Amino acid sequence: MWPEPFRAEGRAVAVELLSHDHADDLAEAAADGELHRLWYTLVPEPDGVGAEIDRRLGLMEEGSMLPFAIIDLRDGPLRGRAVGMTTYMNIEAKHRRLEIGYTWYRRAVQRTALNTECKFLLLSKAFEELEQLGWMPPGRRPRLVTVQAAGCAPIVRAFEAGASRAVPWADARTVADGLRVPRAIGDFLILRALRDSGGAAVAVDDDAMIAAMREMGRLEGISAAPEGGATLCALRLLLERGVIRRNERVVLFNTGGALKYLELLRP
Repeated sequence: MWPEPFRAEGRAVAVELLSHDHADDLAEAAADGELHRLWYTLVPEPDGVGAEIDRRLGLMEEGSMLPFAIIDLRDGPLRGRAVGMTTYMNIEAKHRRLEIGYTWYRRAVQRTALNTECKFLLLSKAFEELEQLGWMPPGRRPRLVTVQAAGCAPIVRAFEAGASRAVPWADARTVADGLRVPRAIGDFLILRALRDSGGAAVAVDDDAMIAAMREMGRLEGISAAPEGGATLCALRLLLERGVIRRNERVVLFNTGGALKYLELLRP
């Protein structure tokens, strides 16, 4: 199958092929905070973890999913235990296409560096696979760019200063809820990924991101949050600065919809 099952390990987290050996840990994880009761996410009930493992392994047999258990490697009571699930999903082996998703974590490890590093490991492995197949020339992995609000930009400030860690931002202010993060989780991982990829870090002001959010809806029919508008602003800034060339292919990540920000759409 493609991609082949693997185990990847970072500083704080590891991902490994999901199995029923993880069932007890994951049942406890699902019970932590009663995540299965949340309407906006899909987490199995504790006594349904075994069935969910069977479902994911069944999709792996069909070739459309590669499921992982997420293992906490930090010192503490959860060290070495499974604290959540994630997957390569919607796999199309013929076209070497996949997505990352169906991810959940127990309440105790949410808002920690685990998710940041987990996604970094999965993305790195996917790019490695493309390089080995010859579909991506060595050294041509995508450059990564982080975009923050001018009123809350700890990563941008640390990147520009050449620092390896981001100092918390005092008096954070922005209309974009997803960008109001004064203490960056996994800051050292983000900064390392930006520099390793030859990327950049950009801060944009609220008025500009709101205008771009509206423009994306008006011209492209995209329901964009201010966070998504911020990426369009950043693209234009980087084009002006010559960091990105006009013949390069760029992916903008719109991480939220406009329905959450209806007050910003009113005339």
